Amino acid sequence: MCRRLVLWCVVSVYMLFSIHAHAEQAQPRVLFINPGYATESFWQDVDEYANAAASALNVDLTIRHADRNHFAVRQILAATLSKPTHPDYIIIVNEKLAAKNLLPILSKYPIYVQLILNDVDQQTKTQLYQDPHWQQYLLPSIIPNNHAIGYAIAEAMVRAGDNAPGEAVMISGDLTTPASVKREAGGKRFFVERSDITLHQVVHGQWDESISQEQMHTLLQRYPNVRYGTVISLN
Repeated sequence: MCRRLVLWCVVSVYMLFSIHAHAEQAQPRVLFINPGYATESFWQDVDEYANAAASALNVDLTIRHADRNHFAVRQILAATLSKPTHPDYIIIVNEKLAAKNLLPILSKYPIYVQLILNDVDQQTKTQLYQDPHWQQYLLPSIIPNNHAIGYAIAEAMVRAGDNAPGEAVMISGDLTTPASVKREAGGKRFFVERSDITLHQVVHGQWDESISQEQMHTLLQRYPNVRYGTVISLN
């Protein structure tokens, strides 16, 4: 479910680009700063889907990967803006709240900005839309219902376990990324509603599969009777 929603976000973004391209009679240049690795299962799929959409919509797409380093996002942006030709659009995933450091830099350039998957908070967005620049260049964010995704993942895990009572543990992403926070809340809500399942502990794998594997190994030793090990935010 999470993968389908994120891919839907990417397609929706490029539909917006195609509208602008048609209006301006030009091929839009788009930079997508991918927070993951090029070989990572989830984000590699997003890349492939984005490339297919860009090809179909005649979009000049460039993808740069931050390799799970949110500081690298700023470096990618700085390198892009140092060139004589800039993209018309930049897509940002606000992982680990990176957007708060990127938007002030982008405010100096006539570049449309799109946030997907993780939005800024409402107070920040209200302040941004008071700025004439962002009134024009900040496109509506496209954000899946991450709370519902977390709930659905936990529900699917229990369904796969024959809907039986038992004990559970949960691995989330991190403590700050909005998608992680909301998925975790959704997963917790499911277990609150299932009084016959005890959620012992939630840990944070920092979006790293190897860390998550080590954490799950430790959790299984700590809680040997666990029936459900739910991964809410791995990618």
